[in-house]
Order: sequence, then structure tokens, then C-alpha cells
Amino acid sequence: MPTYLNVLNNAILRANLPSSRGNPAAYGITLTNHPMNRTSASLSLDYLLQGTDVVIAIFIIVAMSFVPASFVVFLVAEKSTKAKHLQFVSGCDPVIYWLANYIWDMLNYLVPATCCVIILFVFDLPAYTSPTNFPAVLSLFLLYGWSITPIMYPASFWFEVPSTAYVFLIVINLFIGITATVATFLLQLFEHDKDLKKVNSYLKSCFLIFPNYNLGHGLMEMAYNEYINEYYAKIGQFDKMKSPFEWDIVTRGLVAMTIEGFVGFLITILCQYNFLRKPPRVPVSCQPIDDDDVDVARERRRVLRGDADNDMLKIENLTKVYKSRKMGRILAVDRLCLGVRPGECFGLLGVNGAGKTTTFKMLTGDECTTGGEAFINGNSILKDLLRVQQSIGYCPQFDALFDDLTAREHLELYTRLRGIPWKDQGRVVQWALEKLELSKYADKPAGTYSGGNKRKLSTSIALIGYPSLIFLASPPVVHSSPVSILKRGGLPSSIHSQQSKTLTRPDAQTRLSTARIRPIFLDLYT
Repeated sequence: MPTYLNVLNNAILRANLPSSRGNPAAYGITLTNHPMNRTSASLSLDYLLQGTDVVIAIFIIVAMSFVPASFVVFLVAEKSTKAKHLQFVSGCDPVIYWLANYIWDMLNYLVPATCCVIILFVFDLPAYTSPTNFPAVLSLFLLYGWSITPIMYPASFWFEVPSTAYVFLIVINLFIGITATVATFLLQLFEHDKDLKKVNSYLKSCFLIFPNYNLGHGLMEMAYNEYINEYYAKIGQFDKMKSPFEWDIVTRGLVAMTIEGFVGFLITILCQYNFLRKPPRVPVSCQPIDDDDVDVARERRRVLRGDADNDMLKIENLTKVYKSRKMGRILAVDRLCLGVRPGECFGLLGVNGAGKTTTFKMLTGDECTTGGEAFINGNSILKDLLRVQQSIGYCPQFDALFDDLTAREHLELYTRLRGIPWKDQGRVVQWALEKLELSKYADKPAGTYSGGNKRKLSTSIALIGYPSLIFLASPPVVHSSPVSILKRGGLPSSIHSQQSKTLTRPDAQTRLSTARIRPIFLDLYT
């Protein structure tokens, strides 16, 4: 075609030359035809071999792997110190708790994500900063944070040490993100092989469940698409240019990350309610307990014959069995029976390991029960745990405090969780500070408090909201009775006629076995 057109043009030219120009054969148009030396396929291969886009994607994956892993550190710390459980006992709804954490973490995530976008603009990379591609880049970063943050949350249920959880999640994020991205990149070099092309397509679909891969692969595909679009623009084939929001380029990963965000949050909520890990229940043994002392046997008979049905707290054959690979089944609490009447102080005395703290954990919902049942204000701890937690105050064995918050800030937090009206919060906080003699430490960080002042603060938190039943678990102090604990904390003057107290205290002089809890009654006069 080019040769034919050139001959035709020469004929037209020579036919129209005037005679004054001389010989027409001396005039002509010279045509040089050079074929395109690069095809789209060869350009694609050369671009992939450069590896620039995969390097950028890997660096961004590395940077963004640290951010979501750091969100779990505080969650594990709250769980290990029991501050998280204390918030639930104080009236915080688990869904609200996780939603608040998610919103705060997303706000924190926006800071490093914005820094990454600014760096891309500083280096002026058209593949990421052009008006066509920038919305896709922004969508990738935002939906990566949306999806990866709730996916990290379930890990907080399986770790007790914050640093261990942090390192583990960083390694997992780096391994999955880099391995998946590099694997699909290398397989893309062998697109001519049908089998490898099929494997690569399958892996790309499987890796969509990982937000790290979706972020890195999306950035790679976007850069490659920009390079091909430049080629089509040079040869005038504008109809073949693709938008970065094509399904196979970015949109598929964006849809996957959108779904993963909802699924990750749902799994977190299910883990919180132990929906995925139902505790085993065992029938209560009918064999009599021979080593009960007189007080325990009398209280057991009273509960089992129904005389404790109207008590503030009724515990009937409560049992807890732990399973250990090394030691097998460990009986922590064996068919505990007791009742606490309204306005009564009830003490649990026993050596370390007798099961006092385990009992409190089961009653407050921190541990699941293996057998038996308990009722608080007529509400079952198995079926109506939320109502149970709304009616109790809890001072755990170890102080569940935030070192950076002051005593006043702690009390303000728990008054809001308890639902105390805003207008009364200041008065309630001041009452608790004065009652527990913490006024002069009110505005100092709790991390600077002595052990005694930390116990006072924990006790004051348990009193907030005037719960109908208060659980006070004291640290192991030898030769110290529950009565002295109450006097030292200034609690007797705050006891109301209808408020019940349950206390635990280790006492090496009591005649107990380590598998039994001995209930005793304390006479307090206010």
C-alpha cells in the first residue's frame, strides 16, 4: 500500500509539472518505509524485566506492614492486664469497644498512608500521581487500611505479650505480601507458557484474600497499565488505552478488600463472644465431697435445697477444669456452692491456687465455666452475662490500670462507661477520690503510684455506679484478713444496707486443700 500510493503521487506530480520545469522524470517523491521495531509484546517483556514497579510495590508493602501490626500492641496489653475485661464489666458493649478501636486505628493509619502518597508526589511518578491514576492509588491505600486493620484484631485473642504479637504480625505481613507479589510477578514473565499462565491466574485469584497482596499487586498493575497506555498513545491507538479502574487492574482488588474489611470485623466480634470456640461443658459429678469442713458443708446444703434462690449471688456446683498438654486435666474449682444475701459481706479464704480468682473470673465472664451455674440478681452468668456485668463492680487481683492516665481520668472513664449522667460525673469522681484518700494523687499518672494507692484506685473503680454486688480480689499479702482490707481501703463507711460484697484473700493459716474454697462470713458494722 505505501509503494502504490507513492507511485500514484509521483504520477500526479509529474503530470501537473509545467513544461518550463524541464524533464518531469527529474522530479519525484522518495518514500522510506521502516516497520515498527517494537511490538506491544516486546515492550511488555522489557518493562517487566526492568522490575521498577515491583521494587516500588515491595517497599510500600514493607512500610505498610508495620502500621497495622502496631494496632494490636495496645489491645494485647489491655487484655493481659484485664483492663479490657474491666471495661466490659463496667458496661462497655463489646461491639462499641471494637468499633471505637477501629475508628481510632483508622485515624492513626491515615498519617503513614498520607506520607507514602506525598513521597510518590515528591518523586513525580506519573504511574501513581497522574490525574487518571491518583484516584486509584488513593482507593488502594484507603481500602488497604479498611481491610487489614480488622484482620489484625483476632490475633489479640491468642497472645499475652504485646511485643510477641507485634513481631509475629510484622513477619506474617511481610512474608505474605512480598511472597505473593513476587510470585505473581515472576510467573508473569512466562506468559507464553500456557500452563504457567494458568497457574498465575489461579494464584492471583487465591491471593485476593490478602490485603497486602492487593495493595502491592494493584500498584504494579497500575504502573504497567500506564506504560502500555503511553505506547498506544504514541501510535495513535487511543481506543486501546485502559482506565486503572478496569476490573483486572485495580477494581478486583478493591472489591476484595472491601469485603475483607467487613469479614475481618465480623470474625473479631465472633471471637469476642467465643462463637468460634465453644467451651466444653461437663456434667456435675454426683460423688460426695468428703473433705468439706463444717462451714462449707452447711453452705452447700443450704444452696442445694433451694434456700439461696433469693440471694443476691447464688453459686451452684460451679466447676472449672483446665486442660494442659503436660499435666492433662487440672481441676481448679470443684462444685463450689455458696450464696450471698443482700447487704452481706462474704469472704473466700484459701491458699494460693485454691481457685478464688478463677471463681471471680467465671462470675464476671472472664473465664467460661466447665460445669455448674451461678446467678446474680436472678440472672444467669451463662445466658444473661451482659445483665450480670451491668449489676456488678469488680476489683481484679492485679490492678487493671493505664499507667499514663491519672486517677481522675480513670474514674471519669468508668463513670461514663457506667452511664452516670454528665452533670453528676464530677461529683461522683470527687466522692471516690475522697473516700479512698486519693485526692492528692488525683492528677498524677497511675504508673507513679505505690502498690497501695493502685489498690485504692482499683477499689474506687469497683464502687463507681453503685453496683448491687461488688467483687474485691486482693493481692496475696500474708497474715492480712479481709476485714483489714476493708478498713485499709476506707470501704466500711460506703457499704449500703442492700449492697453485697464478695472478697478473696490468701491465708496460709486456714485449714484448706488447694482444690477447695472455704466460705466464711464477715460481720461488719457501719
